[in-house]
Amino acid sequence: MLERTVNEQTGALAGRIRNDPALELAARREWARMCRSISLKGVGPDAPDLWLEVKPMHAFAAQPRIDQNAVTLTLGLQPNAHHAE
Repeated sequence: MLERTVNEQTGALAGRIRNDPALELAARREWARMCRSISLKGVGPDAPDLWLEVKPMHAFAAQPRIDQNAVTLTLGLQPNAHHAE
């Protein structure tokens, strides 16, 4: 009976998270903030004017951790970085 109750509650929570756009909107906002160009000009006085372009390629998520007080979601990103002149 306990296992069934936990499964029902987990399913209900998963449905609420899936249907709530807040998580997706936050992820999209952060994804856009991660796409940027970083100047490498400060590495040395005679260094060429190089830029590092950072653009995430893939997002990963771990299994949510659920306890009495919180639901913890762990997300990770794989960047795609290359040098551009």
